[in-house]
Amino acid sequence: MAISIVEVKSSRLSETKGEILVAGKGKYIGDVELSIAATCVDDLIAALNRARGVTTAAPAAVEAPSGRVSPPATAASAAAAPAAQNGAAGSPGAMRYEIPKKCSVIASRGGPKLVLLVFEGQASDQKAYALPPDAASKFAVGVARTSEALLGDASEPQPR
Repeated sequence: MAISIVEVKSSRLSETKGEILVAGKGKYIGDVELSIAATCVDDLIAALNRARGVTTAAPAAVEAPSGRVSPPATAASAAAAPAAQNGAAGSPGAMRYEIPKKCSVIASRGGPKLVLLVFEGQASDQKAYALPPDAASKFAVGVARTSEALLGDASEPQPR
């Protein structure tokens, strides 16, 4: 039987540190506390992110602190890139980012037709995002335009 959660109030680590306790409110049952094994939290987050990708459009462009509008991070097949870097993470409104060593774009298998953006492949820190095909096409156009603009901008140094 499915439980309809309508509000998430808080989350905390259990005293044994083996579970994440999430307090919320159920549609028909009122207050509820979910106990999720710490070993499957990443799987739950990945499943929720996949579900969000199915129910929402592509991520909106983000306004960087400079006032320039940039699309979300790119996801095309790439050779080894520099180690992880952070944007001006300490500044208010700044965006934190990492440059992945490997990234790829694949089609989902079974279920809804989705374009998967997979970062770090088979590594333990693998991250994947799912987009509906129409949103993925718009994303690809934004990535191409932004890349072309950056490649043509000789005033900014290029990452190595």
